Amino acid sequence: MSFSEDQIEAVRAAFDLAGYSGELRTLPVESDQDRVFIVPPASEIAMGDERSLELVLSRLLDCEVLVTGDVGAPTVPFR
Repeated sequence: MSFSEDQIEAVRAAFDLAGYSGELRTLPVESDQDRVFIVPPASEIAMGDERSLELVLSRLLDCEVLVTGDVGAPTVPFR
């Protein structure tokens, strides 16, 4: 699934509002129905309520979204 520029900008804005302005990285995409964003562990505390961010991102991208810390797997830039 590819996202529009508007969706990408909206996702970046949602992360900014949640307190995270670093590079957006995801696990490699295996399905158009889900997306897993990986953020550094220190950022998770600053973001506060990840569940609310996941709900907003799910609506923006029309898929299930999980925001989590490093899971030890390779990541790719969000595009």
